[in-house]
Amino acid sequence: MIAVEIPRQASFPGWPEYVIVRMLRRWTVCRDMDLSAMPLMVDLASELGATPQVAVVLASLFQLTEGAIGRPLQTKRCCSKEFTCDERAVLLLLTFAPAAASIYTSVVVPHGLEGPLACAVTSVRMALRADLVGLAPPAGWPFFPPSARRLA
Repeated sequence: MIAVEIPRQASFPGWPEYVIVRMLRRWTVCRDMDLSAMPLMVDLASELGATPQVAVVLASLFQLTEGAIGRPLQTKRCCSKEFTCDERAVLLLLTFAPAAASIYTSVVVPHGLEGPLACAVTSVRMALRADLVGLAPPAGWPFFPPSARRLA
């Protein structure tokens, strides 16, 4: 078995990661309060300069991830600069998981992913690439400048 160390982030590494974590935090609050997540996630996506498609594919990813791990995802409060293990795991999943229909796996995800989850990862990557790459963060961005790194 290969051990993978999950880095502990003190702040967001870049704008796409910020959007993903903020959307995850909104989604978990809605889930915990039995609210319909989609309208509130679409509103947040708009505030962050993303399209509704980003909200839809992220909601799908979060729901499928919970199904795969068999428990609710745990998050911090909306504006915390710290990550939970689940928030880091979602970011790592989006960064390192093999693409849908890929015959390859990775060191981080050696067993591959079940089909729907792999498709959700691919959909999120496509939506973020189309929506957020090159998008400048708003004035007053309190975290590190956006990274040049893109989600694969």
